[in-house]
Amino acid sequence: YGMTEHVLPMPGTPYLEAEGEVEGAINKIFSSVWLDDDTVLFGTKNNRLCRFKVSTNTMDYIPPAITSATPCAGGVYCLELCPSRHMLVASSQVTHSLVIYQVPQMHVLYICKGH
Repeated sequence: YGMTEHVLPMPGTPYLEAEGEVEGAINKIFSSVWLDDDTVLFGTKNNRLCRFKVSTNTMDYIPPAITSATPCAGGVYCLELCPSRHMLVASSQVTHSLVIYQVPQMHVLYICKGH
C-alpha cells in the first residue's frame, strides 16, 4: 500500500497536459468509469472505490457499503454506469455481492447479495 499510480497525458484532453501522480493507498486499479467530463471513479485490488477529480488532481474514497470480517481478496473488478448516468453498479468488497449507487452523490440505493 502507499503506492502511487501514474496519470499519463492524453492528446486533446485539456486537464492532462503532463504526467502526474496520484497519492494514496492504491494497490492496482482494476476497473474505472467516467462519471462526467472531469471525474473518474475506479476500483482497486485492495477493495477501494476512489473518485478522482482531474481538474484539481484530488481524490476521495467512497466508504464501503458492506463491511465484513472477511472481505473479498479479489478487489473491485466491475464498475458499470447505467445509460441514464444516474446509477452505478459496483462489485462489492464482500464475495457474491453488488452495490448500486446513486450518481453523482454516491449514495447506496441497493445492496444485492447472492449465494
